[in-house]
Amino acid sequence: MRRYLWLLLLPLFFFVHSVCAQNQSSIDAYQQFLNSYRRYQGLIEPFNTKRSRHLTFQSVSTQVELLQSSKELAGAEIDALNAYATFIRSLLAEATQILEYRENYLYVKLDDELAFLKLAKEKAPTLSSLNEVGELLADLSTHHKKISQMNYQIKSLIEIESAKKILNNLKVEKGKIGSFMEGEKTETANVLAAKEKFNELEKELNDAETLIKTADGYQKNLEGGNPAAVSRQIRETLERSITKINQVVLGYKNIVFSLK
Repeated sequence: MRRYLWLLLLPLFFFVHSVCAQNQSSIDAYQQFLNSYRRYQGLIEPFNTKRSRHLTFQSVSTQVELLQSSKELAGAEIDALNAYATFIRSLLAEATQILEYRENYLYVKLDDELAFLKLAKEKAPTLSSLNEVGELLADLSTHHKKISQMNYQIKSLIEIESAKKILNNLKVEKGKIGSFMEGEKTETANVLAAKEKFNELEKELNDAETLIKTADGYQKNLEGGNPAAVSRQIRETLERSITKINQVVLGYKNIVFSLK
């Protein structure tokens, strides 16, 4: 009976690390994103300086300088967005493998964004006017919003699917403990108390499942409005669910040790 304790603890360990931890692939992708983003940030101040000079002098030379700086900034932004999309795609791939999640629409959407960025990278060096650069930067802003939205979707998806897996694992352990207690024919005080405690925990388990279903329902709101706010709402709801699950786990531990 004591072996059940480890089986109950492992799902909670899995939840924390499946949401927060990354394997080498995603760690490398994240580092690449950080490097690209820092390079992009480093080009913003020179760009602003050249733009101010051009606004002041309105000369051919300042226009040429600004155009070159604009193209470099656009190229760096493309690299950062590409690294960003690649990173969140690697997280999705790892979560899909761990959680056995079958939906693939986010892969398709991310691949579309990566295809756009590949074409944008090829286009950036060929731009010949500030207007053309401005149009490209506007397009990049639109695609940045799309990628950021998918980031929130993937984050919430991983959290929800992790919570579902914990719940399913916990239900399996509940069945094992229930079967064990049914086999206890001698109704000692410990056994009777354990059975009563076991039945009381059913409500906490049902509450946890309801909260997970509620969080799952919020996902449809991630594609519009304020995805950051919806993502927070999902996270807060899941945290309440995990609190319930922790209570059930502690209760099952108490039952296990009382019957060993």
